[in-house]
Amino acid sequence: MSHTINKPLIRTQDIQVTVTDRKSFLTTSNRFEQKFGYRRAVRRGPFIAVSGTTALKVHTSDLPAQGRSDIEPETGTGVETETENISTVYHPGDAFKQALLSLSRAIDAVTRLGGHKEDIIHVRMFVARNEDCEAVGAAFQRHLGVHNREKAVVTGPNVGLDAVGAAATMIVVPGGFVDGAMLVEVEVDAYVL
Repeated sequence: MSHTINKPLIRTQDIQVTVTDRKSFLTTSNRFEQKFGYRRAVRRGPFIAVSGTTALKVHTSDLPAQGRSDIEPETGTGVETETENISTVYHPGDAFKQALLSLSRAIDAVTRLGGHKEDIIHVRMFVARNEDCEAVGAAFQRHLGVHNREKAVVTGPNVGLDAVGAAATMIVVPGGFVDGAMLVEVEVDAYVL
């Protein structure tokens, strides 16, 4: 069974949820997903894993040329490219806003596969610059910090007021990401009861 959902993630993009007898998959129109063959998120039983999520503009998600000579994969010859001043991410230079958007997109992926943000148990935050760790931590706190418990969707007999909150890891990636304008990437794991 496969169907398309037209719920926007900031901007409208094609989102498809595919359900098989073993797993459910979430796929977006992000070209990296098609290019490299991965899914935005996968659910198997109670587990949901959300792939690395960024503030990438989906409609410009090809890797930027960045004014360098690229090698044509088929011919092996160099192709001179020109730098364009078109950003490939939302909020260039602002790690806090990129983290907010990335976390929103990851939480949305969990909900599209039947979970809630309260089901998120672990978040990995990858940061391009050490000086942005505080800002990324503040974005995490805004979305998933334990102070959000009064805003939680509390359901079921065993769910208390401490439903929101997740284990978290923050890693500085010295070389940055596949696109130099990306400052933050987050991965999310959830367990749905």
